[in-house]
Amino acid sequence: MLTVTRPLYNFFKKGVKFVFTTEHVEIVQRLLKRLSGPDVLAFPYFEADLSGDRPFRLTTDASVDGLRAVIEQAQPDSSSRPSCFICRTTLPNERNRSATELECAATIRAVKKNRQLFYGIPFVVVSD
Repeated sequence: MLTVTRPLYNFFKKGVKFVFTTEHVEIVQRLLKRLSGPDVLAFPYFEADLSGDRPFRLTTDASVDGLRAVIEQAQPDSSSRPSCFICRTTLPNERNRSATELECAATIRAVKKNRQLFYGIPFVVVSD
């Protein structure tokens, strides 16, 4: 997803002239098509997590380009659907960090951004 949206991030750089081309229109249309599907996000079911039937799962991935995390939960039909996506590009001073430090930064960011979801509720952390 980050590689698809990379050309859109150039608009946020200082001094870059805003020119919305047909390539940008195609990127936005592709994102809207992907994000408007029926199985994109599922509402978290807290009772199933607390009982241990379907715990939340936090999956993180980090690289020099960005930090990513997905919070997902198993569904009654044994599939797994995401409840939240978290993504941000790395800062210039973070690009010198090791892979382990970037993975930890992705986990910390995901937990901090969703502290209301994780407060007092057990979850499993998986790092790719």
